[in-house]
Amino acid sequence: MFDTCQAIFTNSESKKKLMLTKDQIDWSDKQQVLKRVAKVGYDLQYAHKSLQTDPDIVKIAVARNGLSLYHAHESLRADREIVKIAVTQTGWALRFAHERLQADREIVNLALAKSLTNLAGVHESLKDDEMFVSEMLNLGEDTRFIMQYMNFRIQQEYNTEDKIYKLKMRKYINIKSARI
Repeated sequence: MFDTCQAIFTNSESKKKLMLTKDQIDWSDKQQVLKRVAKVGYDLQYAHKSLQTDPDIVKIAVARNGLSLYHAHESLRADREIVKIAVTQTGWALRFAHERLQADREIVNLALAKSLTNLAGVHESLKDDEMFVSEMLNLGEDTRFIMQYMNFRIQQEYNTEDKIYKLKMRKYINIKSARI
């Protein structure tokens, strides 16, 4: 038993020695940064600016921690593939995506599949879109919870249960009229 415990302890100690501390890493060396962000995605923040524009490094970082999208170069926050990886890892990353992608239904749905609190990162154009709001209300969640994230105009216009019910039904009315 003692030999087994000692072997486990020795093995975990040797693994700790293999991982460099952030002060030991050359943050301008692509290979070192790749290894580090593969373990600690959010350490993308320490990478040299030129490496924060490298799609390979950013993909690995956001796959490990979607919030590292915050430290990616602006051009990569507008990259659809990278943003999809980030919001799949954590929906909260939607807040750091380019506004064009914050209005992209597929990406928004990936983020919302994680949690409806990610509505906070949805672009204002969707929060003012009655069909989008109708879809959100039909998820069966708390209506007031969803409405708090919507555009002020929507909140004012649909401020009663009766009006909210009509908004919910809009989705079904549009589906019926499309079939006719």
